Order: sequence, then structure tokens, then C-alpha cells
Amino acid sequence: MHIAMLIDPERLLAEYPMLNRLCIGMIDQGVRVTRIIPDDPMPPAVLAGEQRIALAPRFEVPMPVAPWLRRHRASRITVAMERQPPDLIYAIGDQATRLAMDLGHNLERPVVLDVWSSRVASRIPRGKSARPLAACVAATEPLLNLAAQRFDEHHVHLVPMGIPMSSTSGPGAQLPNAGVSCPGMTPIAVMGTAHNDIPAYRAMLGAVRRLLDEYPDIHLFLELRGPRAHGIWQIVQQLDLLSHVSTLPDAQLYRALLTQTAVLLMPDPAGEVRTLMLEAMWQGVPIVTREDPYLDMLQEDVSALLCQAGDIEQWTRQIKRLLSDHELRTRLTSTARAMVSQNNRTTDQVVTLIECLELAAHGGVHQFPGT
Repeated sequence: MHIAMLIDPERLLAEYPMLNRLCIGMIDQGVRVTRIIPDDPMPPAVLAGEQRIALAPRFEVPMPVAPWLRRHRASRITVAMERQPPDLIYAIGDQATRLAMDLGHNLERPVVLDVWSSRVASRIPRGKSARPLAACVAATEPLLNLAAQRFDEHHVHLVPMGIPMSSTSGPGAQLPNAGVSCPGMTPIAVMGTAHNDIPAYRAMLGAVRRLLDEYPDIHLFLELRGPRAHGIWQIVQQLDLLSHVSTLPDAQLYRALLTQTAVLLMPDPAGEVRTLMLEAMWQGVPIVTREDPYLDMLQEDVSALLCQAGDIEQWTRQIKRLLSDHELRTRLTSTARAMVSQNNRTTDQVVTLIECLELAAHGGVHQFPGT
């Protein structure tokens, strides 16, 4: 089977380690992979990853493009692939979807769409423009159910994201983060999204401000990205938290740091599944997060502590519980690690995805009503 793996800039930057593992895993299983990636300049970490999968041919294309350039872009890639066309096009990311549909139409090949967030699920193409769409693969059960409301449920499949795990993952194994300490500092990671909810951040940061009287060594590693980043930074200034905050432009570039912190805060998960969160769960970092119906691995008082978006009292109470109650931390992190171990192995992701892609490649495309 020959797969064209089409990745947009957002997903390439946010998940390049996982995407590299996925590509290498498919190649190892005998799948031929051609990657279509953005022609944007890439950070050094992404470039290093590109070198590790140099054997996989790739095309670099502009994403996004003006509407009047779409046909030319698709035609250029179509001509380049016509001699050895893929059996299927696997689209990862919003900006990749439109190009995937154009290529699917030109090459007469089915398209599979990766559904990693509620936003993507709500934008699954419909009607004539989506005729090449054969299937969707969703990262969680709730995302699968959301996608099935927009697309045929028989063509939506569950493929949880995978992370690397050591061989010492059996029951009773010590958590990797157990015993990690930073003298003179209580490091707390804050994972954001490109769609940050300002009231949720105001409550979370207000809770941290309150806790400083009892825990003066708290230091936040705060991911700030997207159009609302400046508004969050203003809240940091208003609360006089500058000396307790370090900002990060993109948390995935600091995985080794953030998966060794005392707590991970997620004030606005935005229905997005990220391997950084899964790796934190695997490494034994307890999570306090806003309630999110699409992240079913985060269950209240089982694998995480949940808060309502703007409830400063609740954020204060939940963060303090994790900082003060070692037994609670141990219980939550053990359960979280067991969940990830069972559901989020890279090897399982590769095998399940290949099965879904083969089914889509040989099962035809979904017939939309009225098309």
C-alpha cells in the first residue's frame, strides 16, 4: 500500500515526534509513505526529525494559499505523483484537508481525515466538495461520536494517539517522575492551545496568585501561543506574577522539561488531544484541567482533577490538593499511567491506523446524499 501523508504546519510543529514515529512505523510494516508537508521554514528540532526519516520521499507545498492558487497547487502535486500515485491520501490538520480533497479528486483516490480535535470534527467536509472522503480516524471515543454526527458512523474509526513507552511498564513499576525534585522551586507546567479562553486563564492564574502565600517557590512554565496570548500575558502582569512565570512559545519544544514538572495545568484543553499531555500522564505528572467532554482519558478524581473554566475557588482548591497530598498524587498518576499504557502505545497506533487505511483504500468512498 502506498500512502500520501499530508501534514499541515500546525500539526507538523505540534506533533512532529509522533508523526515521525507513525511514518517510520508504517514503513517498517511495509507501507510506502510519501509525505506532503509545508514549505515553511522549520525549527531545528523539526529539521532533525526530518533527517531521521529521509528515506520517505516528500513534497513541500505552500499552506495555506489564496483560493485562486488552489487549483495550480493541486495540479503541480498531481503531475508530480501521477507516475506513482498513492492508493490513498491521509490528511492531518485543517490546512491539509482542502489540498487532500483536491488531490483525491485529481488522482481519483480516497481521502482519510485525521480527527484529533473537536474543531476538526465539526469541520469534516460535506457535500460535493468532500466526494473523495472515504473515512475519518478519531483520537478518542467522544471525538469519534462527534465525527459520526457529521459523517457516516460506519466510516469513522477509533485510532488513539501513541507515545513511546519503556519496557519497564508493568504493574507496580515506579513512575518515571517519582522522586523528581527541583530544590528551591515547585515547577508547574501550563499547556495552552491556539484558542485560549481568557476567563479560564484568569481563574487559573488567580489561583496561583493565592497559593503563592503558602507555596512561594511556585514557578509556572506557561505556553503562550495563538491570537489571545497577549491577553493572557496582561493577566500575568496584572497579578504581579512576572517573577514566577517563564513563557514558552510552543510547549512541544520543551517536552523533556514539562514532563518533569510537579503539576500540569490545562485551563483550556479546547477538545484537543496532544501527545504532550499523554507523555505527562505516562511520566507521572498529575493534571488539573478544565472539564472537557472530548478528552475521555481525564476522569475526575480518577486520572486527573477537573475544574470549571472560571471558578477560581475550585482551581485554588484542586492545585493545592495535588501540592499537599502525596497519596492523592500517587493514586491519580498511577491510574493515569495505566490508562495510557493500555490505550496509547505507538505500536498499537501504527497497526490500527494501517488497518483503517487499508479498509478505506479498498472499500471505496462514502456516498454523500444528493451527490
